[in-house]
Amino acid sequence: MKSIEDCYKEKLLRKVRPSPEKERESLMLASAYLDEARLVIGVGANRMSRSGAYMGY
Repeated sequence: MKSIEDCYKEKLLRKVRPSPEKERESLMLASAYLDEARLVIGVGANRMSRSGAYMGY
């Protein structure tokens, strides 16, 4: 397994400035996944609700 420094050297990873816009988008998407998980658990779709909760966190 490569170290994280190796990944930066090989340009597999890069450091970028935090983006408030991307942060908001990510939080909105996570919220949508959690909302959908709550809906599907109500109809007994347990596996789908666990997946949605996982994606939300």
